[in-house]
This record gives sequence, structure tokens and C-alpha cells, in this order.
Amino acid sequence: MAIYHLHCDIIGRSGGRSATAAAAYRATCEIEDRTTGEKFDYTRKERAVFSEILTNGNVPEWATDRAELWNSVEEKENRKNSQFCRSFDIALMKEFDLETNLKLIEKWAKENYVSRGLVADIAIHAPHKTTDGTTNENTHAHILIPTRKMDSQGWTEKDREANDHNFLKQVRTSWADIVNQEFKARGMSERIDERTLEEQGIDREPQQHQGVTATAMERKGKTPDRKKYKNQEQKQEIISVSVAELETALKADDEYKRLQELLQKAKTQNSAEQKYIEELKKWTDRIQKMSPKEWQEFTRNMGVSGLVDEAYGEYSRTFKNATERAKKIWVEKNILPITKEFEKRYKDKKAEWENYFSEKPTPIAESPSGLKAVFYNYRTDDGEVFSGKDFEEYRIAQQAIISKWEYGKAKPESEYKVSRSELKACYDKKYSEVKDAIENHHPKILEWMREGIKDILRKVEEFRPVRAMVQAVNHFKPQKDRELTQWQEEQKRLRNRSKSNDRDFYQGR
Repeated sequence: MAIYHLHCDIIGRSGGRSATAAAAYRATCEIEDRTTGEKFDYTRKERAVFSEILTNGNVPEWATDRAELWNSVEEKENRKNSQFCRSFDIALMKEFDLETNLKLIEKWAKENYVSRGLVADIAIHAPHKTTDGTTNENTHAHILIPTRKMDSQGWTEKDREANDHNFLKQVRTSWADIVNQEFKARGMSERIDERTLEEQGIDREPQQHQGVTATAMERKGKTPDRKKYKNQEQKQEIISVSVAELETALKADDEYKRLQELLQKAKTQNSAEQKYIEELKKWTDRIQKMSPKEWQEFTRNMGVSGLVDEAYGEYSRTFKNATERAKKIWVEKNILPITKEFEKRYKDKKAEWENYFSEKPTPIAESPSGLKAVFYNYRTDDGEVFSGKDFEEYRIAQQAIISKWEYGKAKPESEYKVSRSELKACYDKKYSEVKDAIENHHPKILEWMREGIKDILRKVEEFRPVRAMVQAVNHFKPQKDRELTQWQEEQKRLRNRSKSNDRDFYQGR
């Protein structure tokens, strides 16, 4: 009998869950979490019969790489309560073959999610076998859908529409409609219904979801605590308690008191916004107390580039160090597409060098003696012919060709070796060297990096003090600059007065 089962939940950081682990488990593959270094290896698990990443085609190439996709999701959603993806478990129809079920699940994912700019990671699992070799005939699909949309440039806005309760009801109904259409097209009487048994007018106790652990115990022949059906005989009598009685009991309960204290403490703890405000207040107080001379030193060479560190004031040094750190973070997050660009450059430079080397001139022939000087002719690489008696002219002409080639080989040979070294730095994950290479030889990636570090400096918690410093300085700069100008003019006036007094003294006035 065809059954309806479609369950959805959220995988997020606040629940202690991992998007990379979830993807590896469902696709039965190995994925390394770049953030923690932990490897999730499910290759020895009963293999998924099918897996794919479904997109609308308007996505970066890396989005079809499962490990890169889900690592990127976790890196993009970097808040402590971030939601990574929606996880769907959907029962497939045992009346249909795998190809038909796959066609139906892809249609459902495209209509509800992929068409709206989302990516769907689909894995189909075969029915699990029990110890006696039988199965529960439960062919099912696991689908992970990031909570953020994507276009050709990468991640875009959050999918707010999917949070709506009515939208989820529509998604549930959509699966029933797609399956029932297939049953109808085949002339089959089976149907599935997303409504509850009560809504359908069926007088039967609903099944209770057992979960992964209980199901695994049953497969091993053990009896789980949770049964598929609730035992009606175990229902207890409902006891009525008034609100006043409940409040009195709670106030006398030590555990309740401790919980209330923890909740109150949590309310007063600094949120990220409060921490930023405190950091901003600290910088505000410090800047306001700066004398004109201290402000001058603090902002020395502000906005000027290309100087040594010692030439800058504290503001510029702090911002420069933060920018360099943000560049390394950006390189680490984007090392895969960077590596592909470096590989392309390496292949081009290698081809240029090999092509140039293939045109290396032939060495100068030996000096003729005896009959050779009379009968032998010598040809240079550009086709000029000299008789044996004109050997010296031949030698000069050929040497000029060799010297020209030697002089010209420096650039292609150097670029080839540099591109090879840069690619090796990518493979070895030497992010600092990769950053330097981008700044020196890759203007296209450099522009990409400059845009990327703006987002990192603006959002990553590590740079909160720097953001507060920049905001405080921008706010007080007009005022402090005016104070500095007035102070400098006063110092100039005092120097002029001192010079006048000295002149009067020496002139005997």
C-alpha cells in the first residue's frame, strides 16, 4: 500500500549539528569540515543507491562539489545560531521503480525549491535489511536544501519564503499531487494523502516515528523502547491543576529557582550588539581624551599607502593588520576556486615556455681546419649561409641569434617557474604565500579578494574592535582635525613670538 511520509527539520549550529556531517551521512561519502578539521566518513555505511546535486544551472562550478558546497554553507552562515539547511525525509513509492521515483523527487525539488534559486542535495537510500535478511520496503529520499539562495556569483539572500507555515503546507501537498498524478497516468488506484487521519475521516491510531536509534535496534533484532504504535492502555488520567497551585509549587522548587536565575543571567549577558556598543564606547572615550598632539600621532599618514610600518600611526597599523588578516581568511575560504585559476595560469605559462624553448638555437659549429675550410658551408638558424673561409662571420651571426634567444628567455622561463611555485603554495595550503601571489600576479582575483575582505571585515566577530575603532574615528575626525589645526596655529604663533623676542634681544631693544 502506498504511504505518505514527508518530514522536514532544520539543521543549524545552535542545535550542535553539522551540515557537512549531514551531507556525508546521506550521500554515504567522506567530507572534511574545513572549520574544525573533523572528517566525516560514511563510506563503509550501506551505500546510497543514488545521489546528485540539483541546481538551476545559474550557479558557480564549485556548487556541484558536495564537500565544497556544504563547507561553504557553514562558512557563510557564521553566527552562533545560524541555520544551515532544511532536511527532508520522504518515503518513495514501492509501486514504482527507482527511475520513476527519482523523476518524481526531482520534479518536486525543482518546482518547490530549485526553481526559486536554491540548491538541492538528493540522496536515495534502499530499504534497510534486518538480521533475517528481510526489508521494510522503505525506499526513501533524503534532501538537504541550504537556507540561502545562490546565483552565478555565489550565495545571495536568505530564503525567507520557506519559513512561512502555509508554504510548508503547500510543499507537503505538492508531493502528494505529483505522486497521485503518476498513479493516475498509469491507471492505478493507489493514492497518498498529506492530511492527518482525523482530517481524512479515518478511525485509526497514527503511527509513532521511531527515529534512527530505534530503527537500527529493530534491524539488529533488538526490541526498542519506542514502538510504532502508542499503547492506548498506558494512557494516564488527566489531572487538573489550577494556575495558583502551579505557581506555588514552582516557587518552592529549587530546580525551578536555579533555572530562573540562569534565565535572568542570560538576559543580562552581553549580546554581540552589546559587545560592539561597549567596544565603541571604549574607543569614543579614548579619542575624546586625546590631546591634539596624541591625535596627530594616532592618525599619522592615515589614508596614505606604500609606506613602511614605522611611518604609520596606531590607526593605520591596526587597520592594515586587520586587512592582511582578512585577506588570509578570504584566501582560505576560497582556496578551491583560487587553485583552479592558478592551475589555468600555470598551464598557459608552461605552454609558453615550452614553445619558446622549442625554438632554442643550435650551438655554434666547430672551427674548420684544412679541407673543411675549403669545401664546408655553414648555415645560421635564420637561413644565412657562409663558406668555410667565412667561418668567423658565420660564428658572429649565429652568436647574435643565440644571444637574442638567451636574452628573451628570461620572461617566459621566470613566469613559468613563478606560476609553478604559486600553484604548489595552493596545494600546500600556504595561504600567506597565495595571498602574496594574488597581489603580485593575479589582478582579476585581486579585485575579487578586495570585495570579499570588505564583507569579512564587516561581519566576522574577530574584527569587531576594528569596526568600532573605524566608526569612532570617522565620527570624531572633523572635530579632532579642527582641534589639531588650532593647536598647530597656536604653536606657530608661539614660535614666531619667540623669534621676535630673540631678534629684539640681539638688537639691544
